[in-house]
Amino acid sequence: MVSYEIDGSILIFRASGTTTRYQREVVFEAVRADARVPNGALVLLDVREVDVGMSKHVVVERLRVLLDQLGPKLGPACALIVTAGVGDQARIFQTEAIGFGLRVELFSDERAARQWVALTVRRTGCSLKQRTEKHQVAPMHTTLPSVRLNCDPRQSPLLYTREPRPGPVHRSRD
Repeated sequence: MVSYEIDGSILIFRASGTTTRYQREVVFEAVRADARVPNGALVLLDVREVDVGMSKHVVVERLRVLLDQLGPKLGPACALIVTAGVGDQARIFQTEAIGFGLRVELFSDERAARQWVALTVRRTGCSLKQRTEKHQVAPMHTTLPSVRLNCDPRQSPLLYTREPRPGPVHRSRD
């Protein structure tokens, strides 16, 4: 089962048991249609009661569905509340989220997660309600560009800018 609630600019998802993609998509569609959920909401995702192990592929697919389905409702940061039993999967989620421009931090309790979210809002100096660009999620078979969050209070807040990731420098031999 998946449910959601909104607390200011924090969008809280609670998952338990085993959920199907359809069940998650129905909830994500409801979030997109809910006028109470601001664009650019920070997400607190509580998966302490999920009872299924997932491969890296499944974790990435769930991340991709989350990003694709929430679109502009999803802000730049996500607090993931987990148990030690899903720590490996949570670290995969955290690592893979970087490539989508989403910062994920792991927590074992909701209070600490909420504190981090509050600090994230204060540190950025940006209004998360004003994010204007939708996350672009590439199909599974393509390579994703590097995405870096550009949050300059003098510019439009929380616009994602795509910048190439620096790669190795190849020099020709003369």
